[in-house]
Amino acid sequence: MRKTIHWISSSALKALERYDWPGNIRELQNVIERAVVLSTGSVLQVPLDSLIEALKRAGWVVGGTRGGAQP
Repeated sequence: MRKTIHWISSSALKALERYDWPGNIRELQNVIERAVVLSTGSVLQVPLDSLIEALKRAGWVVGGTRGGAQP
């Protein structure tokens, strides 16, 4: 997939800054990758709090049948 994000909305940036990130850098990477997939246009505006909640419910598993990436 080729998608270019030029900006991060201020609300998305604030959500990233507010979160404690108890995991490692992969946790942040996974959240941003999922946000890019869900974003339309060139501005990252996905409600990241929702993504974080989905990851928490999935035990921080992103892929597979039990991962947070599932609809």
